[in-house]
Amino acid sequence: MIKIPPLNKVPFQPDFQDDQFQGKWYSLGVADNTIQNGNGSQLTMYSVNYELQDDHSFNVNTSMLRDEVCEHSVETLFPGFQPGQFTLGNLTSYRGVMSYIVRVAATNYSHFAMVYVEKIVRFKWYYKMTLYGRTKKLRHKLKERFIKFTTSLDFTKDNIAFSVPIDRASCVSSSCSYCHQCLNLAATSATMPWRELEDASYSATLPTHHPKSHLPDGALLSGLNKHMQPSCLSVWAP
Repeated sequence: MIKIPPLNKVPFQPDFQDDQFQGKWYSLGVADNTIQNGNGSQLTMYSVNYELQDDHSFNVNTSMLRDEVCEHSVETLFPGFQPGQFTLGNLTSYRGVMSYIVRVAATNYSHFAMVYVEKIVRFKWYYKMTLYGRTKKLRHKLKERFIKFTTSLDFTKDNIAFSVPIDRASCVSSSCSYCHQCLNLAATSATMPWRELEDASYSATLPTHHPKSHLPDGALLSGLNKHMQPSCLSVWAP
């Protein structure tokens, strides 16, 4: 078991500029305390789009392909006590989530970002450092820098894994508001949360057969399909 890196050990990006940080990022790798065999773990690339709001909060749009379904979700991050640190909005709506902190540890805005997340779910700590890139290409020097940086924070190499770009690039390269709306409707109908925030066994980056990642039955899907854009139908087909 690795040590939990104290927040005072995780650096801030000096003079963090939220207007330069906004925009689309691709997941290139992660150091995660739930990963125990990094070399044997295969991560599916996903994208996040940070939309800066007037109050300096971010609406964070995540798109990922899971079981041939393009999943879209949105969370809101509110600025914390220091530039570059954020907390999850509407925390009480996520069952079991007691704390959720996001910190931009390092970025040059144009090529890479390293973002630390620490959450407490049902009195258990979970933490990870995600490596993002403005493009899907992971350069060797950046990979080595990420390994060196995360191991200095008490992650081990077994906790580190890197993403494999997906074949269906449209899922992470474009957005689909209709898909997002339908996912929300489906999740409400099933009365189950869609994000990993409420359940530590549901990882947002690793393949899973967790029941919460399954779609509603075909009858519900057929009713939703007519409201969706054609570009999204292929990933929603039963």
